[in-house]
Amino acid sequence: MSIGCYAFVSPDYRELGYPLDLWLRHHLRVMDEVALVTYGAVYLPIGGHPKLRTAPVDPPSAGTNEFYLKGKSMAQDLLSTEWKILLDCDEFLFRPYTGNLDPSLAYGLRYHNFYGSLEYTIVAEKGVPPVQYRVHKGYRQIIGDGGNVAPPFDTSKTFDVWHTNMCRDPAALSAKWKTQIEREIRMGYTADADRLPLLDGVFDYSRYADAFPGAEMHRVNLYSLPDILLQNRERFSWWKP
Repeated sequence: MSIGCYAFVSPDYRELGYPLDLWLRHHLRVMDEVALVTYGAVYLPIGGHPKLRTAPVDPPSAGTNEFYLKGKSMAQDLLSTEWKILLDCDEFLFRPYTGNLDPSLAYGLRYHNFYGSLEYTIVAEKGVPPVQYRVHKGYRQIIGDGGNVAPPFDTSKTFDVWHTNMCRDPAALSAKWKTQIEREIRMGYTADADRLPLLDGVFDYSRYADAFPGAEMHRVNLYSLPDILLQNRERFSWWKP
C-alpha cells in the first residue's frame, strides 16, 4: 500500500534549528510521497523532486493553534497515497508496514525524544508525550494543537519515531519553546508555563530536571537510528549529561 508523510514549515525554520534538509532527504527516500505546506515563500533545500508535493499558503496567526492546524491540514490534502503520516520537520521514522493495519483506525507514533545529542533520550511524565496518533488512511481531522489526528485509535500498536526537537542550538530551542508556550497560554493551556523562566536567553541543557521534573535520561542504541541521523551526528551534539 502506498504511504506518505506530511508537514508544514515556516520561513524561520533555519533560525529555529529544524533539520529540514535531512528530513526531506530521508523521507523522500523511504516514502512514496512527501507533502509540505510552506507559510509564504520558503527556501526548500530540495526542490523539484518527483515525490515532493508542495504548496505555499498565507501564514495564519502565530498566536493560536491555527498556526499548526492550517498547514498540517492542507498538507494532508496534497497527498494521494492510501496511508498518511502526520509529522513535524524534526521527526524521523522508517517506512511502517501497513499491510496488517485496520483502515478505520489511526495508529500511534512512539516518540524517542533525543536530549542534548543523539546519545540520550529523555522520558518524563509531563511535557514529553510518549505516543501521538498520526498514522491513518484517507482523510482525518487534525485536532488539539496539531499533535494528533481524530480518533478512533488502535492503542495496541505503535511505530518508532526519532525526535530531534531537544538537540538543537540552545538559543534556537529557547526561542522555539518560548513562542510555543506563550501560544499555549493564550489558548488556556498552562501546563508548561513553569518552563518559561528557564528560557530567557539561552537554555541550559543541564537544567533538564527543572524543565521536566522527574525526568529520566536513557542511553540510545545508535545502531537503531535512521542512517541520515548517524551520518550527521555532530550536527545534533550540544550537550551530554
